Amino acid sequence: MYGSKICGTAVIRDPSATVAAVLVVLMNRKRYDLVLRATAVHRPAECGRHCDVTQSRAAVTTRGLNERTETTVMVASPAARYRRLHEEIEQFYAHMIPTPTEHSLRVMVVNRIEQIVLNLWPSARVEMFGSFRTGLYLPTSDIDLVVIGQWEKLPLRTLEMELINQGIAETNSVRVLDKASVPIVKLTDRQTQVKVDISFNMESGVQSAKLIKGYKRDYPVLEKLVLVLKQFLLQRDLNEVFTGGISSYSLILMCISFLQQHHRKPNGFSNLGVLLIEFFELYGRKFNYMKIGGWLNCE
Repeated sequence: MYGSKICGTAVIRDPSATVAAVLVVLMNRKRYDLVLRATAVHRPAECGRHCDVTQSRAAVTTRGLNERTETTVMVASPAARYRRLHEEIEQFYAHMIPTPTEHSLRVMVVNRIEQIVLNLWPSARVEMFGSFRTGLYLPTSDIDLVVIGQWEKLPLRTLEMELINQGIAETNSVRVLDKASVPIVKLTDRQTQVKVDISFNMESGVQSAKLIKGYKRDYPVLEKLVLVLKQFLLQRDLNEVFTGGISSYSLILMCISFLQQHHRKPNGFSNLGVLLIEFFELYGRKFNYMKIGGWLNCE
């Protein structure tokens, strides 16, 4: 089972190693800090035919709450580590995908807000976009809605007051970002505590969601890779653009570009551990952000 926090630190003495380790320490009974000393993960292509049976040693220092012990353990071969990481990602995905009940609660939130909008502006329509529409959302993800209609001035404050008056959201949970490049109303639903972002007349978001759903069909590994990376960013407070992070949409485009450029088109049987490490290697070490721009093949 996955806990609410994943703690782990990797210290790599060999700077030429590709990416040393993705340590996931999941302990329910006691909390430990695990420091892996002097181990390196090499590219899959560098493994020989018998790499499954090769093993290296690493000194693992386990510091408990009240005691400190040092133990030498056998570390699995690179291929075995990739296989284990693949299994961890599969388990994480199975644990994090929304249940039917969770999905129904979000649909209820959308329906309540849609009714408020239609009471105010009967000719308007409400569309979902973003991670909720594409299915690439975590339990903590917000819901993105767009209200499409005709106004001389965007009615941000009108919608804000109606949401509060109708009891959809608490007063202190509603914020109007009218100075942003895309003005939105942010709120937290009173009943479910789900966060919602509402924009006006931004139909490009709806088209983008349809595009991403098409890529999900083309690349079966996309959904699992995206959810792991979204959780990775969330735990490091790097998932919000206005605080210096990466937006969910940007992350998805990075994943699609990575999969399109892969020398072998990933399929449903690809090793997710290998793909995750290669993703980090591409965007963390090789990608020249000053000279190169990302691209997608939309054919």
